[in-house]
Amino acid sequence: MLSGYGVFRAYYLYMKFDANISTISLIRSMNDGQIYKPQELGFDFAFGVSSELDPSIGYFTVKQIGYYETDQFELNGKKVMNKTERNLRLDKCQDKHFNFTDQKEVALKGISKYLCAIDDDYQLQGFFYQQNFEFVEIKLWKCQNSSKQAVICQDSKKIDEYFEKETFNFAFINTYFDFQEYDSGKIIKKYIDDSFLFELEAQKIKKLNFYIQLQEAETQDSYIQFGQYESYKFHQISNERTYDDGYSDSEGYIAVVYMRFDMKYDLYNRKIYSLLEYLGDMGGLYRSMISIGFVIVGQIIKRMFFSDIMHKIYQIRTTSIEIDDDHQRGKKQSPISHNEGKLHNNQNAIKHDDIEAVPSGPFQQTFSNLFKQNILETSSESSDSDNNDMDTLSLMEHKNPMIRLVTYGKLKKMMQSFEGKKLQTLESNLIRGVFKRKLKDWEEKIKKENSKMTLLQRLQSTSPMDAQLKQKDQKRDNKDKKAQKQINLDIIQTQVTSENENMTLKKLVKKRRARVNL
Repeated sequence: MLSGYGVFRAYYLYMKFDANISTISLIRSMNDGQIYKPQELGFDFAFGVSSELDPSIGYFTVKQIGYYETDQFELNGKKVMNKTERNLRLDKCQDKHFNFTDQKEVALKGISKYLCAIDDDYQLQGFFYQQNFEFVEIKLWKCQNSSKQAVICQDSKKIDEYFEKETFNFAFINTYFDFQEYDSGKIIKKYIDDSFLFELEAQKIKKLNFYIQLQEAETQDSYIQFGQYESYKFHQISNERTYDDGYSDSEGYIAVVYMRFDMKYDLYNRKIYSLLEYLGDMGGLYRSMISIGFVIVGQIIKRMFFSDIMHKIYQIRTTSIEIDDDHQRGKKQSPISHNEGKLHNNQNAIKHDDIEAVPSGPFQQTFSNLFKQNILETSSESSDSDNNDMDTLSLMEHKNPMIRLVTYGKLKKMMQSFEGKKLQTLESNLIRGVFKRKLKDWEEKIKKENSKMTLLQRLQSTSPMDAQLKQKDQKRDNKDKKAQKQINLDIIQTQVTSENENMTLKKLVKKRRARVNL
């Protein structure tokens, strides 16, 4: 699994498929007076009407216009703005004036018949309410007779009829950021955008505000990344506004395009899947698999260990017992023997899946032994296991009272370790099973003794078991008293011995001091 995932992610790393791409829209501050020349980034434009425009009907002009704030003030308190105009020369685009790489596409779209600006020294700056405001203006004028023009214009009706049938076409070079391209020279793709056109009207002015954005891009395309990146700047047009206005002969034009600097811009970011990220993913998956493996192996080991213990302490019958009904008819079984047989069969039917965890502490080991000896084993097995003199049950009934006291003290500490703790199911079952088995054995012994006695004997005297237990308790108490007396005598002897030693030492010290004084 790890190697398969590693190959999969390595393929993504090599092919640069899993790249992080983001776009942030921002607003540029125009207060620094930044000058923008989009033609230096590959921008160009062309315009015209559907048919050849006769100068006697109309003509186009392209101007660089600028408004500059002065130190003089008007009567209303505003500063005086100086306006400058500079005409840009025009010519047919053909195959040389429109700055696009594929001139066949230029000719195919009919742009070669449009007009292009020969002078490419125009620039854009600021907006209307700033100190410096520069833009490019394209106008389509009606022919009007004047002393300044040598051309004689046609009749105004013919001029209006001509423009009513024509459309104003405007084409330009637009760009976009190609996220799938990793060649630094081809990341910014150019294309001809001819989506803007006006259906001209003789008595209306078609106006278009054309905003050119200065976009920025940052790419991190290296396989080994330490924060280094490449930056790009390119122009893009995605914002334009059109509106109509009434025509007047004093104005004289029926279409105008204002090319302005757009304060809005986008910041593109691209970061490929790097080698360091690949190593991090592989290490994270490896650690996750190790953790999952530890959990699975721990569960398996726990169940295997418990299964091994169950094999040692359980007696399981693998073959079923066939009952001979004819043979059983002639036999009369007492209720006690019948119950003993049921208990024996129930003990042999215990399965390995009844317990889910294995105890590990001294308390749990002690009760595990008790569980083995008192609940799961038969009478013959219990007699065999009782031969172990170091067993906890044997130590609890040892002849030496000190050993019994130590054993009970250990059991008490073990029991206290479980104070305030929530017992697991296995631990509570072990404790309950040990004491229940003892009580059941006691009841069974009493029933056996009572079954041997008549009703009158039961009423008149106590059971032999009670007498035996009383005798055992008396003997045990006598032994405990003797042991306690012996311990007290030993303590007194040690105290007397220590006092004698102290007296002897004091006498020796006095003698030495007397000698020193002499």
